[in-house]
Parts: sequence; C-alpha cells; structure tokens
Amino acid sequence: MRNFSDVPIILATTDIAVTADFAEAIWHSFTNCTFGGLVLDDIHEVFVSRDFRACMRSIWHIRRLPFPILAMSGTVPIDMESSLRRELCLGPNTVVCRRSCNRPELIYNVEPPVKGNDHLDERVLEIIGKHNLGPTERGLVFVTTVEDGIRLASYLECDFYWSMKTKASGADGADTGAKREKLRREAAENWRRGVHKIMVATTAFATGNDFPNVRLVILATIQFDICSAIQEMEMRLGATS
Repeated sequence: MRNFSDVPIILATTDIAVTADFAEAIWHSFTNCTFGGLVLDDIHEVFVSRDFRACMRSIWHIRRLPFPILAMSGTVPIDMESSLRRELCLGPNTVVCRRSCNRPELIYNVEPPVKGNDHLDERVLEIIGKHNLGPTERGLVFVTTVEDGIRLASYLECDFYWSMKTKASGADGADTGAKREKLRREAAENWRRGVHKIMVATTAFATGNDFPNVRLVILATIQFDICSAIQEMEMRLGATS
C-alpha cells in the first residue's frame, strides 16, 4: 500500500491504521497535499481495549506527521484527556469540545445482587417479562464472560453475540473465521428482525451498534470498566427506555 485509492474517504480499522504500510500511504498522500486528516471514532477504546487488542498500544504510530486529528467518543472521562493527548501526540492548542451525555428520558433501576447463576437467570427473565416489549421494540442483555452468555442465551431461548475470537491459522482458520462472522451476523439480524426480541451480548456488540427501538438494556454481570457500561446502557437505548 503506497497510496490510497482516488476516493475522498478511507475507512480503516485501528489494526490496519497502525501498520507501516498505512503510515507510508499517509506519507505519500500528505506530501502530495491530498491528505486532510484522520477521524478516530470511539477513541476511548485506546484504553478500554488495549489489554486484548495490541494495536491500541501502538496508536501513536498513526501520528508520525503533523496532520489534523478529530478524536470522538461519547464516553471519555475528563481524567482521560491528558492520557489521550500523550497517546495521540496532540499539541497544547488541542481543542476539546464536550457536551452532556445525560439522558433524562431514561429510567435506571439498580437491582440487588443475586446469588448463583440460577437466580440470576430467573431474575433476568422476570425483568424482561415485566417490560412486555412491543412488536418493534428490542432488548439487550449484556454479560462479561462467554460462559455467562452461552448459559443465559440458552435459558432465554435467544441468540448470543460475542467476538468468537480464538487463535487459528491457515485455510482452516480462515474458514472458521468466516463461519463465526456468519453466526454473528445471523444473531444480530435475528434480533433486528424480531425473530428474538432479546439478544444476549458481550461488549463486542456494545460500541458502534445503534438501533432506535431498543427499549430495555440489562447489565446482567459486573462490567470490566465504566466506559463499557455507559456504552452498553446509554448509547444503545432508544428514546423511551
């Protein structure tokens, strides 16, 4: 990759953006005065995902030339700003634009903890039943571990959406990866079409998946970090949740 193709916008994952080939393509575009800058969405993932996505620990690789960066997120705590400046090599004149992400139209219920998986599964089903979702309304149940997700999805008789990432190589690995991606797409599509009004998911579905008719979100297990919890709650909910 020496040059970007002749299109106005390039979409890339962080895994690609931190590579030497991508940096070289930016350099060529920059020197030819055809590169306007980078837009980084969900920038909080630099810290939230760095333990299991190595590319997040190398985000500074994209900052080898002095071009504009627009970093966006709905869940960047104020204390995280200085760390982001360092990671992205941003100068002292960086402009920070904030707006409230409070959703006063939402209703929050804090449930007392339950003991044992059986009680948890029963309580989740009870909460879902109380909300009586309409034909176009949907609900999400977020879990922290794959084990919890598989068990809870089986109990609720719905699909489970998770990353399904395991180490695999060669032709068999590529084939397995395609099958897993197909399963994820089918789970999300079944949920959107209403085959199952409820879907169990990990944080793999928490960021960047927006659906206007989500009325109910349940955090069934304790989340690893507050950013993921906010993404799962406020960013996935519709207007009457």
